Amino acid sequence: MIAIVEGNWVVIDLIAAGAIAIVLSLVQTNIEIQKDLKRSFILALVAALLTVLAEVSIVLFGELTLFNVIGFLLTPFIPIFIVSSFFKGKKKLIVFLPSVINGILALLSPFTGAIFSVSPTYKRGNFFIFFCFSFLWGIVIAFIVLLKLQLRYKDVPKRVSMGMMLFLLLGTSFQIFFPEIHASWCCVAFSIVIGYIFLEMVNSSYDSLTQVHSRKAYQVALNDAKVVVIFDVDCFKTINDTYGHPYGDESLRTVAHFIKESFKDVGVCYRIGGDEFCVLLKTADKHEEALERFKNKIVQKQKEDLHFPSVSYGFDIKEEGDSIISTLYQADLNLYKAKRLYKTVKESKK
Repeated sequence: MIAIVEGNWVVIDLIAAGAIAIVLSLVQTNIEIQKDLKRSFILALVAALLTVLAEVSIVLFGELTLFNVIGFLLTPFIPIFIVSSFFKGKKKLIVFLPSVINGILALLSPFTGAIFSVSPTYKRGNFFIFFCFSFLWGIVIAFIVLLKLQLRYKDVPKRVSMGMMLFLLLGTSFQIFFPEIHASWCCVAFSIVIGYIFLEMVNSSYDSLTQVHSRKAYQVALNDAKVVVIFDVDCFKTINDTYGHPYGDESLRTVAHFIKESFKDVGVCYRIGGDEFCVLLKTADKHEEALERFKNKIVQKQKEDLHFPSVSYGFDIKEEGDSIISTLYQADLNLYKAKRLYKTVKESKK
């Protein structure tokens, strides 16, 4: 009877491993996913796959030390890897610290029994509680990041991110509190599959060329805007025709980068057309300072690259009683006034 149950466990874990391997293949071949997100998700998938295979090996070959080390070392890293691309510098070190300490304890366990020992039989060590803490720490960090992403990408259904967290929590509970219910890695596999769906939805909110938010995300966020700033690259067709599309694409990437940097922590940038960008701000006291930063960046770039295009812009502030449509219309009118002025000045210089 025990052999049959263990055989069922192996089948369940192998199905989970297969699901994780399929998602890993999808992520590796998906050229649309941002590089940082792709790298962190691949690390999480590899860690999960190795851990599941270690679990299968324990059932097949017994409580060998190596397989337990792999499982206890990698498990807390899985949720951290998933969201690691959203942290930089000291914050990233703090986020990873519990998992790193747990990894050291796992490596020392064959000699000290800190987290586990397998001789003469498997048992949990005095620091098993730290393993639980480090894994739960990762779950909490992942949960916080997903909540922030959910607030930022309102077009992504809440049930997707919540489903991902639910299966992670279920898997954690089974692993720690009910190890006899052998369903933890099945839950983790479900969570990873849902995570890939979430990643795809988030990725669809980005423009692949310029790495700013897409028109789809713009349409969702528009109604919450207090200030609308619309940018248009001047004579962009001429730029493409004269210097080639690769130069035109690079110009768009540079303009998008300048807008993002200038409006950092102030507003959100969207690509709303071929050579058009829009920044939406929720407050009306920072846009002029940000626009000044943007103008300075363009002027400096044109000194370095004489062919680099100028950029016209127009903005409007949504007043009490105004609709977002009227605000958008007025921003468009102001943009076209700026473009006419640019053409007039350009003609006068000929």
